[in-house]
Amino acid sequence: MSFFPNRALVNGVRKNYQPTLVSLMTLCANNYMLLLKVLAGKSTLDETRHFFISDSLSYQVTITEVTRYTSVISFEQESLRHSLKNIPGVVASALHPRMTIRLYHDARMAEVLATQDIRQVKPRYDYPNSQMHQQDEKQQTNQFLNEWLHLCLRLGQVNVELQFYFIIIMNMSNPTPIKDKAIVLAQITDSHLFSSRDGMHHGHNVFENLKKVLLSICHNPKIDYV
Repeated sequence: MSFFPNRALVNGVRKNYQPTLVSLMTLCANNYMLLLKVLAGKSTLDETRHFFISDSLSYQVTITEVTRYTSVISFEQESLRHSLKNIPGVVASALHPRMTIRLYHDARMAEVLATQDIRQVKPRYDYPNSQMHQQDEKQQTNQFLNEWLHLCLRLGQVNVELQFYFIIIMNMSNPTPIKDKAIVLAQITDSHLFSSRDGMHHGHNVFENLKKVLLSICHNPKIDYV
């Protein structure tokens, strides 16, 4: 979804960009709701969520500041950060996608405070300018966050620590010796877990399905190993 305001031509000349408060507020409100889903209930200082989209694309969200009515989080592409270790600092910093975002809980809005090395983004810039910012840099930055969040919520997966994993260990702690009989293995492959426990795949809650499968394995005496 794009929240960019229309830029009309007047007498064949493109009008100078004027920030649209309603468009920006709508975008910030939408980003706030998406960030709540990404945080998945985490609200304590220094709490972190790690999730991944592929083997080479992972993200980290960290709560860096908590006050009565606001929170500040950092949102960065974690996998790319590690691949830039041998690149000069200035170049690595420019190529490392990251944002600092403030959540206003009373207004239920989220605003990008900094992105890459750009801090305190203005609502409008004259163009051209020495930093080569776009005229609507603030709108574009918050729009990028919106698209980033949609990507993470649609394709993101997390490594979930299940509370009943110890049952499997107990059931498998004394398996029948291999020499006495053929062993029975239960193999768990792609679980399709999302970054949210409410993630749906073909109309089914994949987290709840995984719990049912693991419990079924636990209560099946014929299974020797997982």
